Amino acid sequence: MKASRFSTAAIFFSLIFLAAASLPAWRAPVLIAGNDGKVYERPGVCVPASGEVYITFQVRTLDMQSNIPLYKYDGETVTRLKIVSDESPASRSTYFPNVAVSEAGEIHVAWAEYTKGAQGTQYIKYRFFDGEKWHPAELLATVTQSNFCEDLRIACDGERNAFVVFYDSTNGRCHFISKYYGQAAKDSFPMSGRSKHADVACDDDYVYLAWQHQLTPDYGILYQKRENKPDGSWLPAINLNTYYTQRPSLALDDGRNPHIAFWRDYGNTRDLYYRPGGEANLGNATLNKMLSVPPPRSYHFADLSVRGDSRFVSWQVGDTRGGEAAYYNWYRNNAWSGQALLPGAALPALVVSDLSPDGANPIVVYPSGDKAIYLVSHEKVIPGALPVPAFSSDRSELFWGGSDTISFDASASTPAPGAALSRYLWQFGGTAKEGMKVTYTSAEIKEYGDVQVTLTVQDDRNARASLRQTVRVTALYTPEITSLREVHVRTAIFDRLGTEIRWQPNPRNDGYAISGYRVYRRDDSGNGEFTVIGDAKPGALFFVDATRLQDRSYSYGVAAVDDQGRVSPLDHVADAASGSRFAPRRDDSRPDIQ
Repeated sequence: MKASRFSTAAIFFSLIFLAAASLPAWRAPVLIAGNDGKVYERPGVCVPASGEVYITFQVRTLDMQSNIPLYKYDGETVTRLKIVSDESPASRSTYFPNVAVSEAGEIHVAWAEYTKGAQGTQYIKYRFFDGEKWHPAELLATVTQSNFCEDLRIACDGERNAFVVFYDSTNGRCHFISKYYGQAAKDSFPMSGRSKHADVACDDDYVYLAWQHQLTPDYGILYQKRENKPDGSWLPAINLNTYYTQRPSLALDDGRNPHIAFWRDYGNTRDLYYRPGGEANLGNATLNKMLSVPPPRSYHFADLSVRGDSRFVSWQVGDTRGGEAAYYNWYRNNAWSGQALLPGAALPALVVSDLSPDGANPIVVYPSGDKAIYLVSHEKVIPGALPVPAFSSDRSELFWGGSDTISFDASASTPAPGAALSRYLWQFGGTAKEGMKVTYTSAEIKEYGDVQVTLTVQDDRNARASLRQTVRVTALYTPEITSLREVHVRTAIFDRLGTEIRWQPNPRNDGYAISGYRVYRRDDSGNGEFTVIGDAKPGALFFVDATRLQDRSYSYGVAAVDDQGRVSPLDHVADAASGSRFAPRRDDSRPDIQ
């Protein structure tokens, strides 16, 4: 039976090579690892701004030991960088890894594992390389009463933050993990109900999700984004208004517009569709573009990549161990190529892919059966020389809440040989700007303490590189509200109830000339912001809110003001129900009164 099986396979793949003769040239497959008796499965791939290819996958030996290696391919040499799961105990089985690499070359890898013989609990692990050293493995999530998690995907931004999604197939639930650098991971998903097969993307402003959700009349595809900050809020979800659908793949273009590919499910056959980029397009089902030729018979992700004006989708026909063929559809020169066979892909399973930074070279990675991991590229992989970012500022410290400004100059940045710099992108304390020279005002400062400033320069070949520095942002300390109580406010016109707010000066402001206090109020019945309702009289440590509505609940905050007009942030707020609440300062070297 084995001889007959492989003879049939040989004939089948001979036909593939004949069919490929009329297709654009593809290079011969490159062996990344395998053909040594071990089992190789479930790869992940990432091509960062450097143009090198990073590949991770799961390996099982004949004695059922497992590990998650990370490899790099530079077009000439295949290099094993790290066994990222080397800290996992031998009693654990590791599986379903994925990798993301930032423009600064920082590497993020996540994977799942379980204890052999006790598969009812799954552990989601994470490892980070900061450019110089690997950090210890961290536990992102523990999923109990689950026998398997799959479709793990990871994305990273330019601030060392990573975002992971995966599908708990036992319980039919997706998980979203946000891992902000230096902080504990948070497991949350924006919507309840039965969900499957999520994908994630991010930039420095937002995190983007697309997933399969149980809707009426059947499963559909939802899209949602969230502010990229630890306490960021989710914006309303967008329904793609297409049903009987499966496994979306999400990618962002240079303008941060989301593009989504997804399957329409017809039982034993499936059709692959694409929804063009831009949130305004996502809800319009008439814009669907069919990418596959029936019947592809695939139940697995179609991996979508977008770079510049190029879009590339790859997928596999067949099972998870040894597929019948790999296909692609490539959008370039303003047209889709149409479904085409990936030449030379023998028994491809769970195909993944990415585009080179300029979008001109697709890279496809797949396990051949379960024997080896191969890479196929359209052209030779050539890591590009990166631009070199550099910037200076007119000061290294400024004050929050005043009139201070800080100016940055990136004119010392240099392009790679033969290229020209085209964009200068800045991130400063949650605020983004663009330009060779930028100035931030005090009103634009979103945080204080040690604030990371990141410059990303991009050249006309779409190569990008980032540089990060720290700026010190100081601030006054916020006084502590000691009491809220109802009082009668009597005037010649009315006698009504008001709220008296009392506070104590913060002794850590003794080095500043505090000239007064400003009082803020927020209506707790809505989602409004704190607004100024008045200033305390000179020397007073209390204020009476006489304008409150009698049937509303309010929260209050008090800020210190110094003789230069600088105002402290609202680190302490209070309401009548729960009393004073303390929000931690970002500046840990100057702790507040608790």
